[in-house]
Amino acid sequence: MWDIGRVSQYLGVERSPWYTMIERKEIPHYRIGKLARFKPGEIDEWLIRKRCQAETTIRVRKPLSRGPCGDAKRIVQKAIDEVRLQGYTSFGESDRIKGLGKEG
Repeated sequence: MWDIGRVSQYLGVERSPWYTMIERKEIPHYRIGKLARFKPGEIDEWLIRKRCQAETTIRVRKPLSRGPCGDAKRIVQKAIDEVRLQGYTSFGESDRIKGLGKEG
């Protein structure tokens, strides 16, 4: 079984988005105490499912040559982008309170 660091290395993606996906139960994982662990085969299957879902909901401009359903890095990047957008309103402005910081 892999930890988050190994999954991140395998897919070439930062660690931070994985924590959000674990909390939302968007990625297959196992909890061992507070630790999250992943089975490599289940990660590969998850990537293929995500790719197949994306192909049925969006139009692909050019055919992909990798695997039965496509490019894993692009799928993971889309998930990361979705997580990063959560801190912003529909107008592109931050919904965080400005002016807070070191109070003197």
